[in-house]
Amino acid sequence: MSARKPAKNTAARKVVVDGMEKKGHLVSRVSSRELEEYVQAAVEKGARTITVKAMGQHGIGGRIWPRHERIKITVEGTSGQRLGSMGFEGTEILLKGSASDDTGWINCGAEITVLGNVTNGAHNAAAQGKLYVAGGGGARCDTMTKHNPRFDPPESWYLRDVGDSFAEFKAGGIAVVCGHKPRNPENVLGYRPCVGMVGGTIYFRGPHQGYSESDAKLLELTPQDWDWLTGNMKTYLKKIKRPELIGELTEDISKWSKIVAFTPAEKAARARARVPMGEFRLDQWEKAVGSGGIFGPYISHERTALPYVTTGEDRRLRPIWANDKYLPPCAYTCPTRIPSHKRATMIRQGRVKEALEMVLEYSPLPATVCGEVCPNLCMTACTRGRVDRPLNIKEYGRAALELKAPKPAKGTGNTIGVIGAGPAGLSAAWQLALKGHSVNLYESADKMGGKLDMAIPRDRLPQEILQKELSRFKELGVNLHMGQKVDKKAFRAIKKDNDFVVVACGAHAPRMIPFKGSKDVLPGIEFLKQMNFGDRGEVPDLKGQHVVVIGAGNVGM
Repeated sequence: MSARKPAKNTAARKVVVDGMEKKGHLVSRVSSRELEEYVQAAVEKGARTITVKAMGQHGIGGRIWPRHERIKITVEGTSGQRLGSMGFEGTEILLKGSASDDTGWINCGAEITVLGNVTNGAHNAAAQGKLYVAGGGGARCDTMTKHNPRFDPPESWYLRDVGDSFAEFKAGGIAVVCGHKPRNPENVLGYRPCVGMVGGTIYFRGPHQGYSESDAKLLELTPQDWDWLTGNMKTYLKKIKRPELIGELTEDISKWSKIVAFTPAEKAARARARVPMGEFRLDQWEKAVGSGGIFGPYISHERTALPYVTTGEDRRLRPIWANDKYLPPCAYTCPTRIPSHKRATMIRQGRVKEALEMVLEYSPLPATVCGEVCPNLCMTACTRGRVDRPLNIKEYGRAALELKAPKPAKGTGNTIGVIGAGPAGLSAAWQLALKGHSVNLYESADKMGGKLDMAIPRDRLPQEILQKELSRFKELGVNLHMGQKVDKKAFRAIKKDNDFVVVACGAHAPRMIPFKGSKDVLPGIEFLKQMNFGDRGEVPDLKGQHVVVIGAGNVGM
């Protein structure tokens, strides 16, 4: 009888559900979902004995609700994963062969018999029911099983042995490992059984190679244990069709052992003192996983008995914060390395005055340079420009015009002479004075500024801005010696009067390209000086004339 056409006569209580179906000349495999629908439909129509000819379908025999009658399912062929998963009380499943993963997963009362082996995860999270296995189990069988005291505990029976991580996090139920012709004669419980076990009982026959002693304890069987085991062994062997083994498996109680979980009270009583990390690593961790631990092959530094992470002055490895290892684009492109990013942070925190004053630690002329003449490379590089617009550093500079000179550091007793009061000499004198040195500044012209004053057109750099910032040098305590041309004699005197001398006399001699008629060429620097200081009569009248400018740097522009 086909389950796709359930009989109307409920007396016909036996059906066959085929995992392959024929459509015309084609034979195809029935999906797992369709196969379950066929089984459920057969049960709904009154079938109580069902034969499933499986072709690897998953979940066969599961989720059949109790109907106050036993429903027997025989599986022939190849079963897929989760045979009998979420099976209910009243369902009996017999598999004529071996089963794939998760047999009896979340079993809720079904009786499952496998006449072969089961692979990984058998009876995983089972709460009720029984699993009878005529062979051995794979890895992680009986993990997370549980027991509701209102019902009988779940039972798992294995004739041979079980694989690794058996009974992991087991919280209830009974497991029996008979140890008959095991695959590993030296260890019937596999590697690392009972880890995290908090409940349940395991009966096993044969040798083992350890279990989680921090979670469970090994005991001898009591007479009550033996009565239960030998009484239920007959049922088990009958189910797997091996009754002849009853004598071998029940002849000697001393060949059997029992593992049960420690109670919370027992665990509390066994609690050990905290082991130092170094001791744990050397005595336990590395003995289990190898020298250096799981990262041993990748450790290049010298091994040590000290823990890898310690505290205090003796710690072996110290963190290095690399926040300022690399400059942001704005500070990197600034020739003076002014940290505009830090100033922006201060402004965001409401520390505007501090943000403006910080610039004087790096430049004596922020309003002059940043605010007027600099091409502001920092703004060109600013990544904020990719979002909307760069921070306006030019306005930062102009806002610094009224700042007072900062207070210098405590005096060092050193006297330093700086020759030249152009941009380089001014910067050197400023930084040295901030560090507490006494500075003498010598300049051949009658005022400071160098090319800032001489060569930059007044409409590009207003005099009132430059002179206002130059006045800070007197505030800072720099000794000014203007109109002092330094020749060999003067240099000897300067060297004698100062502990150190910085020469920053500038490059006022222009570079000229020699060619026929070059004597009639006016150097650009001289032209700019004439525009700022010379008599207008000395400046050539170029009106209506064709002019050639050689060079496209700042001067040429």
